Amino acid sequence: MSKSRGLGAILTDNDTKLEFQPNMADLGTQYVKNLNENWPNKSKTIGLIIGNSLSTGDGIRIYGRTKNSYQYLTSSINSLSSIVGVPDIAASDGANYIAIGGSDTSATTLELYKRTGTTFTKLTGPATMPTDTCSGLTISSDGTYIAYTQLAAPYLYIFKRTGDTFTNLSNPGTMPTGAGRTTKFSFDDNYLAVGHTTSPYLTVYSRSGDTFTKLSNPATLPSDLSLDILAWSGNSYLTVIGGSSTIELFKVSGSTISKLSNPATQPVVGTIADIAGSSDSNYVVTIGGTSPFFAAFKINTSTDVITKLSLSGVAVSFGSTTGTTVTISKDSKYVCVGYGTNIPYAAVYTINSNDTFTKLTEQFSGDGLTAAPQSIQFINAS
Repeated sequence: MSKSRGLGAILTDNDTKLEFQPNMADLGTQYVKNLNENWPNKSKTIGLIIGNSLSTGDGIRIYGRTKNSYQYLTSSINSLSSIVGVPDIAASDGANYIAIGGSDTSATTLELYKRTGTTFTKLTGPATMPTDTCSGLTISSDGTYIAYTQLAAPYLYIFKRTGDTFTNLSNPGTMPTGAGRTTKFSFDDNYLAVGHTTSPYLTVYSRSGDTFTKLSNPATLPSDLSLDILAWSGNSYLTVIGGSSTIELFKVSGSTISKLSNPATQPVVGTIADIAGSSDSNYVVTIGGTSPFFAAFKINTSTDVITKLSLSGVAVSFGSTTGTTVTISKDSKYVCVGYGTNIPYAAVYTINSNDTFTKLTEQFSGDGLTAAPQSIQFINAS
């Protein structure tokens, strides 16, 4: 899967131009008022969900960024949730709707929440619930569609929201052929990609309204026999894990999927834990288990060639520690990485115009984050 597992955080960036009080010690009434009034009117990245166990870890954590620092805002999701273990989490743009997939067969497999201001309301689940634990979870940008993969048949569920009610859609005409391992909507929500355990390993659907139609398989299939990590770059490029330390690139053009050449230089970060792509189609980033832990690639959209970038400072700045998860903001301006053992467990970088990455001032060590995030997702204003 895209390693979308667990805990949560929301932060704002200075580009939102919100009028915060400059020296706040906590998130007071005026901060929350500004945050909620400005979310619906902005197209900038305003938040971040970072994830760990709801039952034994830090749970869902929400942050807001003032002019000078990140402030932790207590969330009510933890007390509402019945999820056990390390869950998958997916949020719509603006975090108006949040889905949580469970990893324990003895408990709830899917929970749905609606955010109104700083209040989270647990919604009634669909009448037809998934029958196995969650292995992949994605939500469309407007929160209308949720896709959920599991290891047991039927492998894939797709739900549609009408108002605040989610219902199970009829299965696509052609379903994944094996255990579902991961799923992701493209940035425009017009394609849904699913990774699974048997040939063709990668299944891509085009969406027209509520109808999901499988595209023909690419002539060259992914080399991995259990595709469990994938990421979109823009709405055309799909990066998938073709083996524990190798990435492969595919291009979706209309109804055709084509295998592109692998990058000449692979990530060299050991076993890859997660990958992420940028909405502008330019970047792919990976995180892994051995030094340098982090690698970044640039896609030349004119030639369809993907090239590894030379980066020296990113891994050094978060120490010699295993990377767990990574994400890129929808405006393609920021990267957030999660990692194990070393405080503060997460770091945010800006993506600069010269293809370099600059770490923002560390903000997470004093807020009570106590373990490696297993899920990170930026939240964007709707």
